[in-house]
Amino acid sequence: GDTVNVALSNCTYNSDTTAVATVSTSGEITAIDVGIATITVTCTEGGITKTDIIEITVIPVPNLKLTPPSQSVGVSDFGTVNVVVEDATDLRGANISLNFNASRLQYSSSSNGDFIPNDTLQVISIDNTKGSVTLDIAGLGISGYHSGTGTGTIIIVVFERIATSNTNITFGTTQLRDKDNNTINHTTGSGCLFTSLLGDFGGPDGFPDCIVDFEDLMIFALAYGSTPSDANWNPVCDIVGPGGPTPDGVIDFEDLMIFAMHYGETCAD
Repeated sequence: GDTVNVALSNCTYNSDTTAVATVSTSGEITAIDVGIATITVTCTEGGITKTDIIEITVIPVPNLKLTPPSQSVGVSDFGTVNVVVEDATDLRGANISLNFNASRLQYSSSSNGDFIPNDTLQVISIDNTKGSVTLDIAGLGISGYHSGTGTGTIIIVVFERIATSNTNITFGTTQLRDKDNNTINHTTGSGCLFTSLLGDFGGPDGFPDCIVDFEDLMIFALAYGSTPSDANWNPVCDIVGPGGPTPDGVIDFEDLMIFAMHYGETCAD
């Protein structure tokens, strides 16, 4: 975490919440986690002892991430990726570049999220040969910013899957600006994994996890026998029809056989 040195001679230092902030014997404070900690400083000079306190508030570092972290998308199908900002204060605008493998994915479209009010989205560049897209979004007018600290989707991006094999969408260069056009320092997440593993419907967190296992079996079992008009219908489980790879609107024995053939597989297989 960040540090600040408040050392004085002949002093001792103590933090009342070391899970939030620690302090060394020389007075160097290190942020550990979000929260509030009180640092007590006790100094003795010429036989006189003085005690003072310093309240430290550790705030979260804004972060950009892509959601979902993974998804299973077949060839010629489309996958939607959300650009999400976490713990941003008074966010007005963002410049976002995304990188992808152009031999496996193609940028298709983008639209505004719901986090920045009165916003306008501009597509700055698209390179479906080298695999990159750059998007600018900004809130217009005096009230065109998200007041306070919050988390939400700023941009929605759609990609088309053009070839098999796993592939990642990752962040390139990014900028965040607050209501007064000041730069907001931030971190970025690891991106979004597109898989094409048949039967990988979802992992423990609800997203595909590159293995066809018990989690997927339970999802399939819940949807088995359903059609689109049923409450338990789950379209991802409609893998094939009786005549080939085209889904047929019923989750039945044909889908079960394909699922069984891929059971236990991973993305590395």
